[in-house]
Amino acid sequence: MKHIIYSKKIKNDILLTILSDIHYSKDFDMTWLNQCLKNLKIDAPDAIMIIGDLVDECNINNKDINNLLDYFHNLSKIAPVFITLGNHDITYKIKRKKWKKVEDKDNFWLTSLEKFCNNEENIHIIINESLDYNLKGNRITISTLVMNNEYFLEQKENKLEHKNTFLKYFNPIFKKNTYNIHLEHSPLRIMNKNIRKDLGITNLDLTLSGHAHNGLIATVPFNNVFKRNIFSFIGNIIFSTSSFILPKNCGLVGIKGHKLKLFTSNCRGRIDFKDGSIGFISNAVTTISKTSPKILEKFNNESFYPKEQYISIKKQS
Repeated sequence: MKHIIYSKKIKNDILLTILSDIHYSKDFDMTWLNQCLKNLKIDAPDAIMIIGDLVDECNINNKDINNLLDYFHNLSKIAPVFITLGNHDITYKIKRKKWKKVEDKDNFWLTSLEKFCNNEENIHIIINESLDYNLKGNRITISTLVMNNEYFLEQKENKLEHKNTFLKYFNPIFKKNTYNIHLEHSPLRIMNKNIRKDLGITNLDLTLSGHAHNGLIATVPFNNVFKRNIFSFIGNIIFSTSSFILPKNCGLVGIKGHKLKLFTSNCRGRIDFKDGSIGFISNAVTTISKTSPKILEKFNNESFYPKEQYISIKKQS
């Protein structure tokens, strides 16, 4: 799926690939990621953005992450890779509905990822900072906001918490003469039009998020609808028809922290803001992961098969 946008700040057209919510875990099936890699070699994007939840749990074993890191290395041979974190990269599940936070110094996954990225010339991990980059002759600034553990675990996805954390790191950062891209895993606040106005954001051109798993709306409607079992059949019908019934950007099931919520706004697709900036909420590489509520596993089916998402930013005449 390709989205096309235009900007006067762009001198030379650029193509971005967006990946979010990989939820890599032990015995992860690499089939789709490998196919995606083949597609990217053909499509030749100019940059690859990975918007958090790289792993399903941050206490993943050392020997289990090599395939994922090798995959990132292979991506970097195609184009520069820019990575930020999500809630699953800083927490892990200890029982059915209980998640445990991990301090950065004790987060093996984060430590390993940062060490890996530091040794890779074409992979950049950005955590609560901004990076100026020359992309095909265009002046680009890429910023990220990674909320702390409590923001997700204690359900602090509220306006004041977000504003204070955002302004702590990003006031001001968006330069008038550069194309500004902001990566933030959760869209629940940064894609909220009223909150953006309250933050007083100016000069931000493009915001990219994930987290919401497309609101459990099927990415391939009615795909293999009679395959598997009765739960898969029912799920396919529900998750496919929802895309035609629900309002734009609304999801059938959304995520607030680690909890599910029905009919959540800002879950999917493109959002146009009054100031001319644009937001995109990416679908998930892994829609229903191993740490998802068990009931959702029964509805898992091929209609969630992900697609690469591209954003083509063209020079506006």
